[in-house]
Amino acid sequence: MGAVTNLLSSATTANAASYVSASFTPSANDLLLVYTGATATLNVPSLTDSQSLGFTLSTNSAFNSTAHMITLWVANALAAATAMTVTASYGADAATGHVFVVAGVSGISRTGLSAIKQVTGQRNQGAGASPPDPVFAAAMTSSNVGVGFVSNNSSASTGDLAAPSGWTEATRVEHATPSHHMAWAFINSGSTLTTITWGGSTSGFAVICAELDDSSTGVGGQSTYGSASADPGRHLLLMARFA
Repeated sequence: MGAVTNLLSSATTANAASYVSASFTPSANDLLLVYTGATATLNVPSLTDSQSLGFTLSTNSAFNSTAHMITLWVANALAAATAMTVTASYGADAATGHVFVVAGVSGISRTGLSAIKQVTGQRNQGAGASPPDPVFAAAMTSSNVGVGFVSNNSSASTGDLAAPSGWTEATRVEHATPSHHMAWAFINSGSTLTTITWGGSTSGFAVICAELDDSSTGVGGQSTYGSASADPGRHLLLMARFA
């Protein structure tokens, strides 16, 4: 059974084509998930790391009227217990602000897309939209970890989200100019939800939720059914559901 730890959550208003995270130290054999949120670019970044684990893109989505880009990545190998950084590079289309989240998940032997059973989300939701309520294709398995990440086109005062019932809020970070408020939450086990309903208020958002696969045999769902599109006009997975 997996257990989630918030290893890094940070935000910057630097205008840059490449962002290097602060140093963080995973536990030995953690599976790492990395979430990025970049403002004023639709480029899907490349992601590298100082442990040379390698990362595979799980999914990506635009928000704020297709002005900003969020992504979720999964490591291709389990981490060592040594300090490391990750780097997101956006190429010619520099961003005007950036958010990093790194989650460490213990107790999972799978890596890459085989570690992700299913992904869901909502993209480009307007200011008048209800709080996030993405729907998985199937109910979660109670022994599996769930994670959810929301990027909001606002500050916390106008877009203050509450974690889904029974889930734990890990942290939230934000930056201004432009406004980007990001919150994420997780559940280690016990959820059989299909719809992942958040509380609070929003002001133009996108959300990504993923269920991890802690089984030790068989083929993980996302590696079988396809990986994320790097085309910001699609934001699809064959095993993912995006509203």
